[in-house]
Amino acid sequence: MILPNKLLTLDYDPAKDVLTVEWPNFEAYALPELRHILDSVVETVRSYDIKHLLIDARSAVIAVEQKEYDEIAGNFAHSLLTTRLKKLARLITHSSIRETHVQNFKQKANFSFEVESFATKEEALLWLEKA
Repeated sequence: MILPNKLLTLDYDPAKDVLTVEWPNFEAYALPELRHILDSVVETVRSYDIKHLLIDARSAVIAVEQKEYDEIAGNFAHSLLTTRLKKLARLITHSSIRETHVQNFKQKANFSFEVESFATKEEALLWLEKA
């Protein structure tokens, strides 16, 4: 079921309680819009009381300074703490530098939900569906 959102596709499977989101591109000229997009994802998680989130980051282009990206991603993660999210799965990119940075960010963060990265959507969905 596609949930209404003018900015990105939010694919929700109510039977499995999994929301799939394609991670947006991060361009310097669009930072205010990015904040709004990610806020809308958090609001959807909250409104539908979603417990499982799958972020597809495989094709996202990150064309901003690392500091800006960390700030926006950190605010997104912090906002998710105000929801009842239980698991967040992320589909990894082919950039070893980016993945190393994501792992470091994950280790520093104090999430109240489980967070894992996966190479395939099938693996991620299997993990999300486990109790």
